[in-house]
Amino acid sequence: MEKDLDRIIAEYLAGEGIPDETAWLEGQMQSSPEIRGMVEELKLLLEVDDFMQGKMEGVAQKQFEHRLQEDPATQSALKGYQETEVFMELEKRRRALELMESFEQNKKNHLRSYISRILPFLTLAVISIAGLMLYRSIYSPKSNIDVPIAPIEGDPGQGDQGEDDQGKGGPVEGNQGQGNAPQVLKEDKKNTTSSTNEQKIANFVAKELAQEVQFDSQMGNGTPNDTIRVKWIADFKTSDYKNVRSLLTESYIDNLPSLDRQLEARFALGLTYCHSDDFNKANEIFTQILNSKPSNWKEKARWYSALCYLKTKNLNEAKKLINEILTKNSHFKKTKAEEIKPLLPAE
Repeated sequence: MEKDLDRIIAEYLAGEGIPDETAWLEGQMQSSPEIRGMVEELKLLLEVDDFMQGKMEGVAQKQFEHRLQEDPATQSALKGYQETEVFMELEKRRRALELMESFEQNKKNHLRSYISRILPFLTLAVISIAGLMLYRSIYSPKSNIDVPIAPIEGDPGQGDQGEDDQGKGGPVEGNQGQGNAPQVLKEDKKNTTSSTNEQKIANFVAKELAQEVQFDSQMGNGTPNDTIRVKWIADFKTSDYKNVRSLLTESYIDNLPSLDRQLEARFALGLTYCHSDDFNKANEIFTQILNSKPSNWKEKARWYSALCYLKTKNLNEAKKLINEILTKNSHFKKTKAEEIKPLLPAE
């Protein structure tokens, strides 16, 4: 039975153990500190995995976060898990690059082979088409395109038309409705300009939101809060916004040691909703930052809040924030604010 110890422990922790094996394992745990330690270590790793994958919720998540702050063994297990996860991620990227390089090489080889097969047929087709065109130019009937067309009797362009008009009571007045043409053209031009501006704004916002936002992932003093921070930054880089939100809870943000770290976390939380197309929720969070003390995060929140308003077509609110960027000596995205302002409605 000892040779299947790993399986027995795993089934025991999953609650799926065979009764005889479960009884044997519980007896071994009481008599053998080594086996008891193996069971506890595996149980802790499973809890860490659930936490990192965002499977913990409610009370269980809060209890685990508390353990992270108090229990060195839990902190050590989380750090080991992250180091393993980073290694696996790097290995996956290395393998992906190898596969891409192999694919590109195979594609080039396939293209050369394909060209070599169809080149004779292409050459024959070109020669055939050239011969057909030459044959038609020599033997086809002469085209009637140069035959002059006789003028139609009574054509308005003829000289007697003026007399006919006078005989009927003088020249005909201008077309009805002609006086409204300038107004119609003006409205059409206005509508066209508005539509063009909307498209330009949409393209501008999409391009800005596609810009990658960098967070400093340097580890702090190795506290549980620092460990979670490294995790949410890694998840943000891979666009796992759901998991970022599961880590950036209100209790976590409120317990961060400095205002700068709190604003950073709230800004990242707002971006997750922004990239998930929940622009109203994103703006709620950005507004919290805008109501705080001056900081770099406040300047960034002002810009992304403006983008959210542009995305939801609330152009007046967007223009207020953009004017603030231009008048408050803000250096963040000032050039971009100057670029988008002419597309917004006039005062």
